[in-house]
Amino acid sequence: MRAKRSWRSGQHFLTDNAWWALGSLWLAVVLWAFMNGPGLYAAHEQEIAMEAEAENHSVCRRLNMPVGSESYSACASELGEVRRQQTGRMERHAAGML
Repeated sequence: MRAKRSWRSGQHFLTDNAWWALGSLWLAVVLWAFMNGPGLYAAHEQEIAMEAEAENHSVCRRLNMPVGSESYSACASELGEVRRQQTGRMERHAAGML
């Protein structure tokens, strides 16, 4: 004779399946991040570098230091130093805030 399934056993079955589904979703997200994270980070870093170079071109051109000249190299170098100092200030400020 077959035993009747109670409402509780059906609920237990659904709960177990929900936990398995949640665990599988978590695993899929972690694997996706592991596989795609470095590429996304590299693309982001490349975008930042391209933006900085475009800013260098714009600012140095306005200061009559065209791309390719010796003065452009000095201008771009100085702008890079200004960016590093700003980043340092922001990091120190954030460290004090946390």
